[in-house]
Amino acid sequence: MSLFRREWTKERVARVLRRALGHAERNNGDLAWKWTQQLLRVHRTVPEAAQGLCLLLVEGAISRERRLEVASQLFEAYSDHRQIVVGLALAAEQLHDIRYLNAAPPADSMFTRLASRVREMASTGADRDDELELQHGLATVARFLGRGWDAVAERAYQRIIELSPARWEVHYDLGLFYKTRGRFAEGQAANQRAWDLGGSEDESVQWNLGICATGAGDGEVALRVWKALGQHIEMGRFGLPQGGYPSTKVRLAQRPLAERGAENDEPGREESIWIERLSPCHGVVRSALYYDEIGVDYGDVVLFDGAPITEQQYGDRKVDVFPHLATLVRSGYRVFRFAGTQRHDAQITKLSMELPADAVLYSHTEQMRIVCTQCWEGGAGGHEHGSNSDHKVVTGKLCSPPSVSEQELLQSLDRVVGAAPDVKLFVPELAQAAGLEERAEIERRRMTMIEGS
Repeated sequence: MSLFRREWTKERVARVLRRALGHAERNNGDLAWKWTQQLLRVHRTVPEAAQGLCLLLVEGAISRERRLEVASQLFEAYSDHRQIVVGLALAAEQLHDIRYLNAAPPADSMFTRLASRVREMASTGADRDDELELQHGLATVARFLGRGWDAVAERAYQRIIELSPARWEVHYDLGLFYKTRGRFAEGQAANQRAWDLGGSEDESVQWNLGICATGAGDGEVALRVWKALGQHIEMGRFGLPQGGYPSTKVRLAQRPLAERGAENDEPGREESIWIERLSPCHGVVRSALYYDEIGVDYGDVVLFDGAPITEQQYGDRKVDVFPHLATLVRSGYRVFRFAGTQRHDAQITKLSMELPADAVLYSHTEQMRIVCTQCWEGGAGGHEHGSNSDHKVVTGKLCSPPSVSEQELLQSLDRVVGAAPDVKLFVPELAQAAGLEERAEIERRRMTMIEGS
């Protein structure tokens, strides 16, 4: 064994590590893994190899599906090795898919055991530099463990600031944490402090200050930030900045991370919807939600994060899909489910143009698709999930702004449907809201028949 260890010098570890990193940077995943496996085979007897593996994890040089397995092996072998434990904690961003901001906390117990071990090490009287490393590791892994670890993460971030108050990066990190927890005013203050201490040229500081100011309702600060970034934007609706942006998509969550607590720390239903984008980080929902339990619907104003989860292809256009941070304004739109028949595709949807104000008939049958995760992340393509052609039977939602009464909406709907002989449409909830109980019951029966056909 001693001879074997002499063969694995620091220089040899460094050489293998450079090869693995180099192949990963060139997207040669198989070759990167080939060199990584050399370190894996000896990491239990060569601590330098274990440290090299930590670096590969932090750099994202190991494929996503293998990272957790590698990290678990390292933690089991080196749970008393401060440097490796800290390295694993700092790699938490790579072990947990941070693109999905609203994902549930990681289920693997290794994360909790790792966080507990780092916290224990941080409480044993380490010197300043060691404590800084430990607190950085603790803050990172605790943040990804969800709302139940918020107090631990926040205290770690605050302790880092106590130890390095003049570094703008540590204030930014605290502001980033506050943003994901929906504490937008505190996030704005922390990012402003980062800005004042020298981070004003850093794009991450700029964006997170703008997002937190928007979430806190401070339109003046948000406007200043977006203008400093060269955005063509002015003060607009809802007391917030507004500019001309192409529509985009947001993955809404029933319980976004910023709005939930430790007792139910998972997103619930999720649905990707189109929004009318008003600024770099907020917009108006322009899809009628398929899942009512999400609690957000057509016309509501949502805040979203600046880093997209993925992009999807629609014809020649690539559209970013952003994670939902919070709901800023409940519009009060009235939403009624409908069912109907049409001779040609989109006939019912086109009737929206003749309805009052911003009322819209949104066809889930024609405009909504349920796809697998692989196809969702890959865009609009992928394998087939059912045909979208020849829709003679249509179901969806009728959405109407609060300025239009139920009686006025029903009269307008009767008029436009009456002028379209190939269309039949039943909206029993609207008839009931307009006080027509007998009609509502008839339409309810017909709607049930259509939905069952």
